[in-house]
Amino acid sequence: MDGLQLRLSIVASVSSGISWTDQSLFNNLDKAPVKFGAAMYAFTEYWSGEVRKEARNNAPWTDRTGNARQGLNTATEHGPTTHSIILFHRMPYGIWLEVRNSGAYAIILPTIRTKGREVMAGAKDLLRKMK
Repeated sequence: MDGLQLRLSIVASVSSGISWTDQSLFNNLDKAPVKFGAAMYAFTEYWSGEVRKEARNNAPWTDRTGNARQGLNTATEHGPTTHSIILFHRMPYGIWLEVRNSGAYAIILPTIRTKGREVMAGAKDLLRKMK
């Protein structure tokens, strides 16, 4: 994963990077860590695809080769207390699409802002149902 990437993390402990956290999400975490981990793993994997689809569908540039659009990708990382969705460019020039012309062609941060709200609302709802 070279180049520009932003991370949307659902964390249960202090972490660095760009993270949206809501401590109320974790009130019952100590009661069911295995159930929580499995649920958050599946949740994060699902939303990774949704974030990728959103970025590819809404990238504001005109395709010449389609490489940049297809190069928008996501990855997930899972730890004991952290589940992350990482959105990034695979093309070396992806950074320029994000920053050139004052970000007129940026898609990563706008996608994180838009889908981040949905992901966090979904995580909150999932955890509320796990009580």
